[in-house]
Amino acid sequence: MSVFTEVKRVEWPKRGEVVFNVIIVFVLALAFSVFFLVVDQTIIGALRWGLGYGYD
Repeated sequence: MSVFTEVKRVEWPKRGEVVFNVIIVFVLALAFSVFFLVVDQTIIGALRWGLGYGYD
């Protein structure tokens, strides 16, 4: 069986599915970046408070 025959048998995703998945990826990337920003800033704040100094 050739590669071309296999490619013809593949059920490719519809345009709507691809768009939906791209939107989900961007939303999740944004959500995780905001989450890690909050966690990072919380840790920095705790260290500044605990050690009594910070990056000024």
